[in-house]
Amino acid sequence: MKKVINIKIPDNLSDKDELIAIGKKLTQKHLSGGGDNKSVKRLGGGVDVKEITTTIVIERVSAEKPIELLKCNVCGCEYQSDMAKYYHHNYGGKRQRRSVCSDNCVQFMIENFGVRVQKTARKLPHPIDYFRRQDIRVP
Repeated sequence: MKKVINIKIPDNLSDKDELIAIGKKLTQKHLSGGGDNKSVKRLGGGVDVKEITTTIVIERVSAEKPIELLKCNVCGCEYQSDMAKYYHHNYGGKRQRRSVCSDNCVQFMIENFGVRVQKTARKLPHPIDYFRRQDIRVP
């Protein structure tokens, strides 16, 4: 049988830091176990070789999130996902957060859609309380 050990480390490390990170991950793999099976849990000083062939796969992972370009639902322009502004609405029975490109688009939504759209979720009326108000009667 062939055993495969997958290790993920950050991609911006120097050679020395990579060796330290790989050593830490291997130590964690060596000491960890589910605890259900006593023979799998590996605590102690001795190392018994159970697998003759072991493959260690080292994957370098970027810590930075990729930047996405989104299309604004209000004005139609493109904007970066990390620069989004948000408004909240309760259409459909639950509170939802929607992203738009700028504060002008948020203000446009608040002005045109009344009490069902607000800048923060706390200012929204609860959907059930919205229909129980005295000025609105459902036949």
